[in-house]
This record gives sequence, C-alpha cells and structure tokens, in this order.
Amino acid sequence: MPVTLPCVSVISVTIRSDSPYGRVRRTNAAVAISRDTRATDRSVSLTHRMRNLTNKVLVPTRATGMVEGKDDRPGVDETQGGASEQRPSNDREALESALAAAREEARQNHDRWLRAVAELENFKKRMARERAEAVRFANEAFIRDLLPIVDNLERALEHARGGGNGKSIVEGVELVLKGLVDVLERHGVKKVEAAGVPFDPTHHEAVAHVETGELEPNRVLAQHQPGYLLNERLLRPALVSVSKAPPADAKLAKDKARG
Repeated sequence: MPVTLPCVSVISVTIRSDSPYGRVRRTNAAVAISRDTRATDRSVSLTHRMRNLTNKVLVPTRATGMVEGKDDRPGVDETQGGASEQRPSNDREALESALAAAREEARQNHDRWLRAVAELENFKKRMARERAEAVRFANEAFIRDLLPIVDNLERALEHARGGGNGKSIVEGVELVLKGLVDVLERHGVKKVEAAGVPFDPTHHEAVAHVETGELEPNRVLAQHQPGYLLNERLLRPALVSVSKAPPADAKLAKDKARG
C-alpha cells in the first residue's frame, strides 16, 4: 500500500522595519511557522506509525517467502522461483528416463548374448556329433560296393566244393578280381605301375639291387608287390628290384664273349 508523506514547508520571512506594523508581521509569521511545525510533527508521527504497521504486516510475509524459497526483493516475479524449482525436477526426470532406457537396452543385450551363447554351444555339439557320425560311417559307400564281390567269392567257393572244373573256378576268381579293381578305382584307388620305369623313391621301395647290363642303371628291374595311390596320395609303395651297372671287368668280359 503506497504511503504519501507530507511535504514540510519552511516559510522564510524577512522584516526590515522595526515599526509596530513590522512587529505585528513578525508575530504573525512566527505563529504561522509554529503552526506549520506542529503540522509537520503530526505528519512525521503519522509516518512513523504507518511504517511500524507496514513492518508488522510485511515481516511475516518475508519470513514465509524465505522458507518457501521465494525472493522478497521488489520487482522479482514469483514465477522465476517456480521456474528454478521446475528446472531441477525436469532434469531429474530426464536422467531417470535415460537411465531406464539404458537399463532396458542392457537387459536386451544380455538376453541376446545368452541366446547367442546357447546357439553356439548347440552348434558345437551338433558339429561334434556330425563329425563322429561322418568318421563312423565314412566307409559306408565303399563297404556297400564290396558286398557284391563277397557274394561272387561265396558263389565261386560253392561251385568249387560242388566239383566244378578248374577252368570255371579260375574264370570266377578273375571276375571277382576285376570287380574288386573296379570298386577300388571308383573310390579313387589306382595301382602304381613300376615295371621298367626309372626308380622313384616317392612311389617305389627298393628291396634289391641287381647288376645287369640289359637295363640302364637305377631302373625298376622287377616288381614284387604293386603299390597303390588314393586320390594321388600314396597308400603303399611298390616293392621293386632296381638295376645297377656291373663292374668294369665283368662288362668287358661280357663284351668279349659276345664278340
């Protein structure tokens, strides 16, 4: 509530004459000044009372405003205090929302990791089982191809026991052998040809060295056991005899005998 303070007026009177008329004027002026002074005193007293009343009313309000976090300075809008209170609340809500989103993402990632680990373990078990089955049944096709040969051998033996002639038995065995060789070739098995070729230590194994002048030195003179390759990989080397040059005097004597 605005308070209007009375203006104190000072009257300045200058009297240059000492005449009775002048004394009367000085007396009237003094009375006027006295009246103005009393009016001013009353105004000052009224001002003090109004100030005290204002303090009694405003002090509790200021105290309450300080407790509630309000600013009691003049010209400060109360909405500023509300905005300052609302800003931390909004920041906290944003942080809580971000934390909740991060926790949800972490939970989903953990679930994905668990599923990936489980799938990997199942894949390892399945691969181990399939590998064991592959090793166990790796020869299945080969054994299946050998069964007809076994059947032919059984028939040949039954025919021989029944008094069949030797020629038919030989023909039966030859057929069985041919069938067996065909089966081996279908599965990548190939015989190593060694007779008359240069000695190859990667495919041949020398069991004897024979002095001869009929062949060049270090050539296969005879094959005692054939070797085999599986898809160009050596299964068994061929056992062979290798030629070597005879001594010089023996060669000379042989040449003389021929001449």
